[in-house]
Amino acid sequence: MSNNRLHYYIITLLHYYTITLLHNYYINMADSSSSIGGSLNKFYVIVDQDLLWINKEHLNRLPYFDIVFAAPEIYGLGSHIDPVRLDFNMEDVESIVEYLRNGEQYQLKNEGARIWNQLMEPNFVPKKSDFLEITIGNAIISTTTQTLCQLNYFYALINVFKSSLPKILDRSGTVFKILLEKLRNPLRDYPEEYNYELTFFGGFKDNLSEVVDTQSELMKISFPILNHDEKTTRDCENYLVTNPQITFHKNIYRHFIYFETGNVIVDGVQDKNIITFDIPKKNIDYITGDMYIFFDVPAGNPNISPSISQLELKCSSCTLNSVSDRLNNLVGDLFYVKDSIVQHKKHIDKKYIEPYFFNKYMDGRSIPNCILTNEIITIRLTLYEPIKLNTKLCLEYNNVSQEERDRLGRAGHEYLITEWKEVIINFDNSNFTVKMSMYGCFDMILFEIESESEILPGDDLLIDVALCFDKNIKKYINPFISAKSFEKVSAGAKNRSNIYFMYFGRSRKFNDPQPSGHLAIHPSCDTNFKFNLNCTKGKIHIYAHTYNIIQIQYGSINKLYDHHMKIMDKTTKPQIKN
Repeated sequence: MSNNRLHYYIITLLHYYTITLLHNYYINMADSSSSIGGSLNKFYVIVDQDLLWINKEHLNRLPYFDIVFAAPEIYGLGSHIDPVRLDFNMEDVESIVEYLRNGEQYQLKNEGARIWNQLMEPNFVPKKSDFLEITIGNAIISTTTQTLCQLNYFYALINVFKSSLPKILDRSGTVFKILLEKLRNPLRDYPEEYNYELTFFGGFKDNLSEVVDTQSELMKISFPILNHDEKTTRDCENYLVTNPQITFHKNIYRHFIYFETGNVIVDGVQDKNIITFDIPKKNIDYITGDMYIFFDVPAGNPNISPSISQLELKCSSCTLNSVSDRLNNLVGDLFYVKDSIVQHKKHIDKKYIEPYFFNKYMDGRSIPNCILTNEIITIRLTLYEPIKLNTKLCLEYNNVSQEERDRLGRAGHEYLITEWKEVIINFDNSNFTVKMSMYGCFDMILFEIESESEILPGDDLLIDVALCFDKNIKKYINPFISAKSFEKVSAGAKNRSNIYFMYFGRSRKFNDPQPSGHLAIHPSCDTNFKFNLNCTKGKIHIYAHTYNIIQIQYGSINKLYDHHMKIMDKTTKPQIKN
């Protein structure tokens, strides 16, 4: 009897494995089978609890899946056993699949625009380990912490109280699924009849329901080319335009935090040709950028004037801003109305310079000195000659309440800043091309031309300049504007007939705290300037104004992106100044 039972178990086990092997065989055959549409390379994804397959050739058009394909051990193999999880609404996914299948012949629904842009310019691609399951009423919700934290309830649990998410919530699963659709796609309408559920979860973080501009989203849609060989965006580009939070077509008033303003005098410390001003920590919460540096002329040399090479805004771990004295003076002449420095009457008889860093007169770009416990903010001057000078820095600062300082210290912060990059080109021809190595998110480019050849009085030195990239194919040419005709520059700069602008933003407002556009140039771009001049010999100073982000965490500050501009090849040997 025992032998018969053993025989029965062996036969049953063999039968089971035979069925399993046959099942896997036919599944694999189906994945590689041919149909009317040709060979299908099935790629499996799972949305919530639903499994579906998509032709991998379609997905190859999306940069989002370039990331997924590059690390299958992190995101999933895309097989029916190990599918890739998507934190999108099924309706949006199906709409996008139809768009991939049919191109612009298919009308992509408005709600799908947001998801389409995330797939084309991915800011975040959740890994398998990022997904979690939470039971809400009668439903099992499968999503990511990032999605849930768009509700203040979950954001506070994780980021404020440092708690783990509950496994079960006694709320309506049916209603929460509707709310989840809104979290995944802000373009989707949320029914007012379910506002009680939204109220329970503390509302949307950062006013999710008010920040979406449908038209702006839809304008960004374009059908992808089939054989792209690189990403069209980079991290800084994504930071500026992904998940938009404002529209240029509506003003929203926001209540501000009370603050007090004061001034402090800091003595300069000189070592040979380097002068530094260390900003004290005590009683200086925010460094606003309004500052003057005064010089006592040496005894017996009343006519001497310091020759400055570089001005820098530094901290212990990085250089936040660096400009040449020539560029600093140019920026001041063009874009700033000179103060009377009445508040500094006691220094009125002294020589002074005014640094124009990224936070000069800019609300929202003040440096939070009070939470930089591991950093010393320093203003640094580099002189051409080691002349002994007595120097003082007059600095404006803002102070806030202790409550606000405590709040600032509990969280990480990111600030948008601007930087300048500088190069000098020597030329001995009126028409020439300069090959550049440059990358970053560019707001504006200035051209300052010094002519050594004779021209007629009043004639423009620059006839035209073209910015070209990607294998010498003209992708973008922005019209230049001369300083003498540009209404946004200061009145004193109207006579600067050798200054020309190339703007990429909408507002054409210098150092605007809210960017309105930019030109993103990626490291792989083949970038050229093509000049057509009205003179045959001289120099061109090129100053590029770029965006960057500084991050503050745990008392330290860090600049996130490395942008640069250098000359690679040219008609004449240039001098380079960075």
